[in-house]
Amino acid sequence: MTVVSQSDVQGALLFMSIVSVNLAFVNSLPLPSLDGGQIAFVLAEVVGRKKIQQRTVEEINAYALLLLLALTGWTSAGDIKNLIVK
Repeated sequence: MTVVSQSDVQGALLFMSIVSVNLAFVNSLPLPSLDGGQIAFVLAEVVGRKKIQQRTVEEINAYALLLLLALTGWTSAGDIKNLIVK
């Protein structure tokens, strides 16, 4: 294996590990519809000693997912606009 191809493999592995850690961090944020949000619901039930109705959890998750999708679309559109304008 040459030096160039070895550094390419190392760079790719480093990039994949950074993306993986970043995804784990973002997914653990206590936002509804992400894993951290589900943990937050369970903690709220344990602390409050009262079960949250499934319908309420589903509605909160649905609105949060719509908000996340809208935010993703908005930032993607801004990035695309910046690429076109430059």
